[in-house]
Amino acid sequence: MIRYIILLTLLGVLTGCQSSEPETSQEPTWKVAFDQKSKQAFAVDSTASLPATNPASPKSQLLPAWYCETCQKWYPVPPLEQINRSQGAGVCPKDGKALTPNGPRPEKEIALPTGRTE
Repeated sequence: MIRYIILLTLLGVLTGCQSSEPETSQEPTWKVAFDQKSKQAFAVDSTASLPATNPASPKSQLLPAWYCETCQKWYPVPPLEQINRSQGAGVCPKDGKALTPNGPRPEKEIALPTGRTE
């Protein structure tokens, strides 16, 4: 009987330690695309494939963009597979400092087809 009480107590403690809050993903659900024609940055779904054609302006291409903390501006970069192979990619064209994929979310958004298979 005592073993049964101890077992129920331990089981209660173990199940009580689980968080009832849903886990939040640490990965952003968006990334930034730079429109070559308008020279503007747009937020797009993180699963969208870049480069892509801008659906609002079919003659313009959207490229991946990285942020310069000094200029506080988004700049186009080549696709991730080519950044290491392209000289000068990943550095700010104005001040020569390293760009980062992290920065403030652009106010404007563009809906692009995603790579999701849901």
